[in-house]
Amino acid sequence: MASVIDTRECPQYHGVADSRYNCRTYEDWLQCLVCGYSAWVVNLRDRKGDPGRFKLTKDGRIIQRFYERKGYGAYYLTSKQGAGQFGGISKRHLNDASKMIAKFKRICAERDVDPTASYLTKWDEGKKNALLFLP
Repeated sequence: MASVIDTRECPQYHGVADSRYNCRTYEDWLQCLVCGYSAWVVNLRDRKGDPGRFKLTKDGRIIQRFYERKGYGAYYLTSKQGAGQFGGISKRHLNDASKMIAKFKRICAERDVDPTASYLTKWDEGKKNALLFLP
């Protein structure tokens, strides 16, 4: 399987976002490590026939769907061995930012996390920037 891993501009943050494109399936992903914005294009699977096949239009083209999720913040946890884990923050977690920050700090303390390479952000829609929290 061939993939292209690159960067593109985040439509929300207008900074650099990670981009992945699968050349075999034509599926595409965009994830912003600052604001948490994500968008992806996936192929619809043929559930009536072979589950490994994609749904096709009458003229034989793959049917794809575009999904988009607004960013409310993001986290990046890096283990002391160097492996990283990224995730976006959902809107429901913004109701109590102090709980979110406390949970992030607790995870960093309990797990094998490198605090110098880990962070949590909260997207400020009004100011169009991200607040950065370090463990």
